[in-house]
Amino acid sequence: MPVVSDFTIIKEHDFVSRGSFETKSYTFNTGGRHNSNALLDVSLFGGFRNSDQNMTVRMRINNVLIGSNIIERWQSHSTIVHNRINLVIDPNILRSSGNNTLRIEPQWESSNDYLFVGPIVCHFHQSA
Repeated sequence: MPVVSDFTIIKEHDFVSRGSFETKSYTFNTGGRHNSNALLDVSLFGGFRNSDQNMTVRMRINNVLIGSNIIERWQSHSTIVHNRINLVIDPNILRSSGNNTLRIEPQWESSNDYLFVGPIVCHFHQSA
């Protein structure tokens, strides 16, 4: 049986702040997925924070830690820092016939910290 490339857009864009969320979760479907590695392509803009420290952001799929990345903080609102992250996902982590949950866990320092998320895309193989 042939195998084709497929993808799902998990989130086009989002604003995440400590004031509204400690973590941010998104659900996505990989139904019919072929049992092979997948790729999570994430764009994060930010984060902005009151201190001069960069922000650590952890990502989990179905409660399994798939990556921990340092996100450069903005120096000002006129200097946007784009962080593009590509993470390979083991085939045992994604559910082939059901919804998956991506959880983004920023390590907040103050109630004024925030970041912009998106787009988030999951690329995977699917049986034709």
